[in-house]
Amino acid sequence: MKSKHGERITYKERITGQDLSKYAKAVCFPLAAFATDIWAISSFRAFGTELIAPLSAAIWMSGLITGLILPSHRKTTLNETVIALVGYSVLLMGLRYSLQLISGVSTEMLIASYGQIISLTGGSAVQGYIQNILWISAIMAPLGFVAMQAKKLVQFRRLVAKNKTLDRIRSIRENTK
Repeated sequence: MKSKHGERITYKERITGQDLSKYAKAVCFPLAAFATDIWAISSFRAFGTELIAPLSAAIWMSGLITGLILPSHRKTTLNETVIALVGYSVLLMGLRYSLQLISGVSTEMLIASYGQIISLTGGSAVQGYIQNILWISAIMAPLGFVAMQAKKLVQFRRLVAKNKTLDRIRSIRENTK
């Protein structure tokens, strides 16, 4: 666009602090989630690379697919994906550290600290429970998130079909008057 004097007019709008913080959040939170996930995967070594990494990728991919298919839900889907991934990584790391803490505890230590009789296998039973919780959490948390995103897609498609049907009925009524 040119003015009367032949100069080119450009419109400039400076970035505000609020806009800058929105961009920082949009970039930093997913990067922090990714870093937390990499930390969890590398801490678990083979268990992390063979199980946690593919299931974390499933979380990312289900969030990506849902965000691409449902543009109106893109912001909430991104937030849910980042929160799910960070929660998944923190949960697994918390279980890993609690397993490390308990692995050095013997049954005699538990008897002394609780002041009651515990079977000799009680010390190893606690470790087994935490290990089972770790396995269940490592598999079920990502599967639950993927199922939640799939449910969101199905419900949205049903809502769109329902709205189209209701619009069609309304247009028939209006045309018959």
